[in-house]
Amino acid sequence: MNTEKLASSSEQKVLNVLLESKSKMVVKEICKIVKEQDGIEWNVRTVSTFLVRLEEKKLVSHEKIGITNYYYPIVEGEAYKMKASKSFLKSYYNGSLTNMLSAFTDSGELSEEDIKELRDIIDKLK
Repeated sequence: MNTEKLASSSEQKVLNVLLESKSKMVVKEICKIVKEQDGIEWNVRTVSTFLVRLEEKKLVSHEKIGITNYYYPIVEGEAYKMKASKSFLKSYYNGSLTNMLSAFTDSGELSEEDIKELRDIIDKLK
């Protein structure tokens, strides 16, 4: 896990599709799902470029069957999300979850439901 780099935001959309899939996927399938989920209409060449980058970052691999590449994640989803979350916290909030939550509360971004859910999570830790 320490050797991988993190995906860019566009690459992350492609990685998410693969992480949610139960099977290996071809580029056209990934394009279709990204369009359905995010409303982004990327062409095959663009998604192929993202997949090459994801392979270079050791997040994705492929299996060639005939002339077709079938892509799949080689990183475990939850472990990768934790690494990305820690990187985000470090980059924007000096590694402090408290600083991040303070930013959201100060801006009024947390709803009453969000606050209740956070209390429930904290109560479970006790």
